[in-house]
Amino acid sequence: MDYKNLVIFCCLFFVYTPSYSHAFYVSLCNVYNEESTLYFSIRMFKNDVEDALLIKKDIITNEDEKEKVLSYVSKNFTVKLNSTTQVMVLEKINYEGEDYTETINLKYSINHTNNVDKVEIENRLLFGFFDDQTNIVYFSAFDKEKTLTYNRFFEKNWIEIK
Repeated sequence: MDYKNLVIFCCLFFVYTPSYSHAFYVSLCNVYNEESTLYFSIRMFKNDVEDALLIKKDIITNEDEKEKVLSYVSKNFTVKLNSTTQVMVLEKINYEGEDYTETINLKYSINHTNNVDKVEIENRLLFGFFDDQTNIVYFSAFDKEKTLTYNRFFEKNWIEIK
C-alpha cells in the first residue's frame, strides 16, 4: 500500500509542478544599416542555447562557453552581400530578462560599400535541436523593410535592394 501511495504522490508532483520552459521556440534578429555598416541584433532564449549546446554555465563570463556559442552562431547564421559571404564582427553580447524568459543578445556588424544589390541571410539557429523552432528576421535597411521567417524547411531568404 505504501508503494502505491508513493507512485501516486510522484505522479501528482510532476503534474502540478509548474514548468519553467516556454511554450514556443523562437529567435529574433533585427537588421539595420548605419552609414556603411550593417548591424545584426540576434536574440535567443538563453536556456534554449544552453540546452542545445549542453552549456549550464554563465556564457558571458566563461570564455570557453562564450566561444562555443559564438562559433555555433557563426556556422549557423551567415550573410552574403551581392553573393559574397561576409565575416560578421561581434560588437556586443549580453543577457536580458530573468529565469526561463532570459535571452542572450548578440550584436554583429558587417562593413560594406553602399553598392549592395542583394542581401542573403541563412539562419539555421537551433533548428537541429527544436523541431518547432522559428527564426524571424526583421530587415530595415537600404530603404527596404521586410520580415523574413525561417524554419527547419526554409533556412535561406534574401532581399533584393535594387
